[in-house]
Amino acid sequence: MHYVSVDANGLLTFPGFADDTIAPPPAGAIPLTDDQWQAWVVNQQSYCIVNGIVTYVAPVVPPPDPVALSQAALAVRIALGIEITSDSTPAVNGTYALDSVSTGQIFQIGVITKQFGTFPSGSFTQMYPDISGTLHEFPTTVFISFFLVVAAYTSALNVQQVVMAQGGSPAWPASTYDIP
Repeated sequence: MHYVSVDANGLLTFPGFADDTIAPPPAGAIPLTDDQWQAWVVNQQSYCIVNGIVTYVAPVVPPPDPVALSQAALAVRIALGIEITSDSTPAVNGTYALDSVSTGQIFQIGVITKQFGTFPSGSFTQMYPDISGTLHEFPTTVFISFFLVVAAYTSALNVQQVVMAQGGSPAWPASTYDIP
């Protein structure tokens, strides 16, 4: 038979567990059924001694980490991309990727185009892929508008991720934007 020895508070005392097939149990040890012994062996954190009886105690589940939850929520929104609709150039309508490579490209092309009035190639049009890889031809003014809404949207996403990480309720922005 198996035994457990505890103090008045239900805490294990040395030697803690005993098996009378190996050595006699200490004085005052509490006998355990085979089921109790197996349950204790499998998950020692789920049982304690209450009034001399082995009792199941629900394991303490730590609260979810708000930072991890907020990062996961942000990752989902980034993975969904941003949906763009252009009134002046419907050919650019589509959903565009927001991963770090894509936003880096959009920002690099957008900053140069906004600063110099042409795309980095010197052209007034630029092919850029949507999230599925389909290329769309952007004129400079439409790409600049695209760049600015991507910047605004990713900034808003990052702010809401921080709000959520700090325990607040985020107000996630819509992922659909109309540009000229």
